Amino acid sequence: LTLDEYVGMNFITEREKEYIINSVLGEKNILIVGGTSSGKTTFANACLNVLKDSEDRIIILEDTPELQCSADGAVKLQTTETEKMIDLLQSTMRLNPTRIVVGELRKGIDTLELLKAWNSGHSGGISTIHANDCLGGLLKLEQYLYEELTQEIQHKLKKLYPEIKLNITNSPVWEQGDNIFDQKQALENEVTY
Repeated sequence: LTLDEYVGMNFITEREKEYIINSVLGEKNILIVGGTSSGKTTFANACLNVLKDSEDRIIILEDTPELQCSADGAVKLQTTETEKMIDLLQSTMRLNPTRIVVGELRKGIDTLELLKAWNSGHSGGISTIHANDCLGGLLKLEQYLYEELTQEIQHKLKKLYPEIKLNITNSPVWEQGDNIFDQKQALENEVTY
């Protein structure tokens, strides 16, 4: 599916489509949020389709090969029994990436490494995470990070949050205005648990 097809299905509006396109082309990091089988990967592919004519070097890292990017500079790497996501993320930095895309965030160490990569001159990434809504996606991100961080450095965590500029949920229940929001909203509505 393309973003235009999502508009045709009334999943997003024309205005939201333009916002997403501008965010992708403007090298904003995008986190796509949703439950199992909610269409996160399909939506990520629609976002990657925006880059089809890009000259960017796009490194795509996955456990299962599902993401599709027809850009000439796209390079796909897959985890193996011996090559974990953390290994791919670390070696990706040597491949001169413009953008780093991770199919799905599942572990704290991988999440931390991706945010560090996005924060070191490699903006414009895309990833997915399992959660019910946008704020839940950020909370899940925080939970993954807390798995890896000691209490001593947990207070520094929020310095990494600005690296995610756009948060999109593929919630099966459409609520106008709740499916896409800028990271600034999450910081203004801080939630503790």
